[in-house]
Amino acid sequence: MIRRNPRVKSFKLLQGYLAGYLGILTGHRLVVLTNLQKESILQAEMDEQNWAVVWVDHHKTDRMFGNAFIALLPLEVDWLKGLIEVSAAHFGGDQCPYVFQFDGKQLYKLNMELKSVWNHAGMQGYISFGLIRTAIANQAKKHLLAEERRLVCEAMCHHVSTADRFYTTVPDIVEIFCIRDLRVKAMEQEDGLEQDIQSTDNEPGLMATYDSDNE
Repeated sequence: MIRRNPRVKSFKLLQGYLAGYLGILTGHRLVVLTNLQKESILQAEMDEQNWAVVWVDHHKTDRMFGNAFIALLPLEVDWLKGLIEVSAAHFGGDQCPYVFQFDGKQLYKLNMELKSVWNHAGMQGYISFGLIRTAIANQAKKHLLAEERRLVCEAMCHHVSTADRFYTTVPDIVEIFCIRDLRVKAMEQEDGLEQDIQSTDNEPGLMATYDSDNE
């Protein structure tokens, strides 16, 4: 639709939804997404299934963790390529190396786009990439084993011990997608827990049972 009718509002919403999706998928800081470059998408490392790994070399903790990475399925790569195409054709993207840009300038404040799509989707309350990151860290702590949690946190470029400060390992594409699966595992278990709580809320509680017994 945006290709046929390239309006600024639609373009901003597209950017917000894709940035928010990547934030939820990876738990990365905002700076990782704002520094995501078109070339890294178009020349992403791929395996025989066309699973892709995209690298971001400049972010807040790159000295400690090395390059940040994003694991993408083929459809997700197509989404970002579509954004790059629309951006270049209608919104100055041909003049800017970054995926998230407007009028040829890198977008540093993607939280604004995130808030717009949050409201557009009918959600209530406040949202930010920082809150998403905190929620992911909490989910990993609640639902993953210690080693699984360590892998997810390192993939998010979370803090590790000072002893490892200047030594980083580079995982291969299989390891990276295993970490992606762990992230999704924690998110799905959190969703299942919330559904169980909602189901319990709909059942008569202890006080309701007590009241009925004493009527």
